[in-house]
Order: sequence, then C-alpha cells, then structure tokens
Amino acid sequence: MTDVPMTVMDAINLAGGFDKDRADQRTAYLTRNGQKQVLDILALYSSSQGNLLLQDGDVLYVPNNTQNKVFILGEVEKQRAVMMDQGRLTLAEALADAEGLDLSTANTHGVYVIRAVPTIAPDGTPGAVEANIYQLDLHDASALVLADAFQMQPRDLVYVSSSGLVRWNRVIQQILPTITTLFQTDRLIFNR
Repeated sequence: MTDVPMTVMDAINLAGGFDKDRADQRTAYLTRNGQKQVLDILALYSSSQGNLLLQDGDVLYVPNNTQNKVFILGEVEKQRAVMMDQGRLTLAEALADAEGLDLSTANTHGVYVIRAVPTIAPDGTPGAVEANIYQLDLHDASALVLADAFQMQPRDLVYVSSSGLVRWNRVIQQILPTITTLFQTDRLIFNR
C-alpha cells in the first residue's frame, strides 16, 4: 500500500492482471477485518464499484477458473465441458462449442439447462441443493435468439434429450441380443 488510494482493479493490475488461462475473471474474495466478501469482478469492471478502495490489511484473492465450466451432455455432436470465457457464456455459445445438436437423434423440443441452487436451512446452515430447470424449444429457429440471450452460470448442465424413436430403438438394441440368444438356445435344444 502507498499513500495513494488503491482500488481493487488497481491491485489486480499491479499484480500483473489476470492469468488469462487460469484466473477466475468472474469472482474474487476480499477479506477485510476478518470478514470475507465475494466480489463480482465483471460487475466491478462495468460499474463504479470498480473504484472500491482497499484498506490496510485487506487481502484480495482471485481463485483459479476450474469451477467456471458448463457441461454439455446428451444428443449433441460432441459432449464436453466448456470453459466460460471471462466468466461469460450464453446457451447458444455452449451449444456451438459442442458442435451443435445431433439432428438425427436429438429432440429439438427438449433442450434443458439444469442449474444447482443451494438452499439455506432455517437454522442458517447450508441445506440441500435444489435444481432449477429451464427448457428451450429449438424446434423453431427463432428460439436461437433466446438461447443467445440466456446467460450460463458456472457448473450449469445443458442436456439435449433424445427423440422418442431413438429411445425406442435403444431399448430394442438392448433387448435384441437376449431375445436372439434365447431363440438360438431354443433351436439347439428342440431341433436336434
């Protein structure tokens, strides 16, 4: 610290800025007088809060970005975990990173975003985790505008369901070997 007041952004810049590949550019932790405060770095950049002054003894911690992933599963071309770019990612970008929907198997009415929501018990302790589920119907291409406006959050799960016919075919594929084996066994036993 110097006699010139230093802001959170000044401190980050003085430390060399964010490590582009490893720093969580979304969240930082400020510990002041033993109290830990979560700072939304994106909000600091885009508002006057970026001028938040540090005090003597403050500790500013920027974690790594390993928690800033969105998981894309189901009937997409490439199931994967996608890193959020500077803490930002839309549903349309996430689907594009997965190389889009597999149109031969996907149910375009069933694109889901599953978001974990921690709850607080009445006594103030952390409670069970609940899920908020958002559904997007991509049967109409205009829904892509909504997908581009839907902001993902770290650890969101995007699931693209399969069509009814594909589910039926998968069940048949699982049953068919057993039926074939029973039929062949029956022929061997009774057709000697």
